[in-house]
Amino acid sequence: MNGYYDLKRKIDCIIVFRDKKRFLKHVEKQGKEIESYFNGNNLTLINDFVNEINNSVFKPNIKKFSIFEVILKHKLFTNVLAQFRESDVLIRACKNGDRLPAEWLLTMDINYGVKDDYGMTALMYAVKKTHLSGIVKEIMSTNGKHIQLCDYYGNNALFYATERVETLDNFLKYKNIFSPNHVNNDNENIILYCCRYGKMKGENYLDILNKYDCKDPNLTNSEGKTAAMYLAELCKYKELEAFIQFYKIDPNYKNKFGNSILSVFIKAYYTFYITKAEEIPRNDIDGFGLTLDNYKMFSLTLKSLVSLGCDFTIPIDSNNNTVGSILSKMKDEVSIQYLLEKDCIEYSLENKNDNNQEYRRIDETNPVVEKHLKMIKKWATEAYYPDGTIHTRKLGRLMMGYDTVTFL
Repeated sequence: MNGYYDLKRKIDCIIVFRDKKRFLKHVEKQGKEIESYFNGNNLTLINDFVNEINNSVFKPNIKKFSIFEVILKHKLFTNVLAQFRESDVLIRACKNGDRLPAEWLLTMDINYGVKDDYGMTALMYAVKKTHLSGIVKEIMSTNGKHIQLCDYYGNNALFYATERVETLDNFLKYKNIFSPNHVNNDNENIILYCCRYGKMKGENYLDILNKYDCKDPNLTNSEGKTAAMYLAELCKYKELEAFIQFYKIDPNYKNKFGNSILSVFIKAYYTFYITKAEEIPRNDIDGFGLTLDNYKMFSLTLKSLVSLGCDFTIPIDSNNNTVGSILSKMKDEVSIQYLLEKDCIEYSLENKNDNNQEYRRIDETNPVVEKHLKMIKKWATEAYYPDGTIHTRKLGRLMMGYDTVTFL
């Protein structure tokens, strides 16, 4: 085995210095010994050597790859070349966005159907990166079965092309090769998939996605949620408004799981609100202010749900919890104020039938919570009333019986 490790060290030096003559001289001298290593009887050695070669391909100082061809295509390395073609080397290149190695590997008859531990192929990684469009074009031109392969979650290359608006647009030229209505193992089409994982950003993304002609925008996945529900849950309120208006989706649609856009949103909002408001600072520097944007995004999403026509009076679960009763437990007075102003809820917010602890009341007696609630009110007010205009007369009568809103 010492001879094998000595061979690896010499090959490594040959690669670094791109010394083809030295390689041929060494092979001529040690031919029989090399043949014994790579004659096919010891796959462990072959795989080890292939891994060594693959690692060398991605070294920062390697810009040209002809020395690798000289080594791999030598007759004594036939079995090494065969294993190299079945390795994950092209996957690694595409995953890391290494264009030069990837372009060279396309000339080496690599098996495009090789998968990594996630079931992903080189094509799936390449479509996620705009600068690898040439790699995508070459692989797609082969028209092989590997193009339609799915990862272990049932996602094909089209799902990975949804990474961002540029990659989705680039992949349009191949849309007829894939079924736009393919669903993965979670019963998700490309619309639901990109909304679930937060890939939809802006109306332009939606415009391009629509060109793929996916026919079921209101599909429910195995988690019991639709694309619109995920947009609300992730506070992508601008995309949600455009999505619902384009596909003419009923904002109060409830699926067989009992979920609606509003119920999914309020559960996510409650969880975030309670968790962050009750979080104890880890040190003397209170980092609660870092959640400012998140709180505002939830407030802006709630505003969108109002404008979209969601019915806030409908119970969101079998315990008759409503958005108003949950906001009351959260002590989110500003959201309650806004909904009252919009005639979305009545001020009688108590759920007398609520015997469960799914939505417990926030502990406002805690000094930390009290401090955080004051900050939340300020942020929410900025989100709901950016111009500073509040209809205090109407709200005073509804909430307090007089014309002053006390907590502002």
